[in-house]
Amino acid sequence: MAELGPPRRNPALGKSTSSGVRREEIPVRDLYGRQLGDLPFAKVCGGNDGEQGESCVEIAPIPGVEDAFALRDSKNPGAGTLRFTGAELRAAGVTTA
Repeated sequence: MAELGPPRRNPALGKSTSSGVRREEIPVRDLYGRQLGDLPFAKVCGGNDGEQGESCVEIAPIPGVEDAFALRDSKNPGAGTLRFTGAELRAAGVTTA
């Protein structure tokens, strides 16, 4: 079995990087700890017109958290939500504005 080298440090945790530059600590937000209640979800469709019709997700801003969103299946909204920061959604090509 190959030997593993020393553990790598996460620069997001404020540790020194290999270049010696310190980075600010990035706060982690507990998006799943928030109650969503009865949010007004908006449908976002991707254009997939398969046998079951167009595939869509629904999106809603998470109350009390800046730039955070909940997504759910438009055909099965009771199945739960996935939660993302706006930066994560924009990186995946989803418009949040």
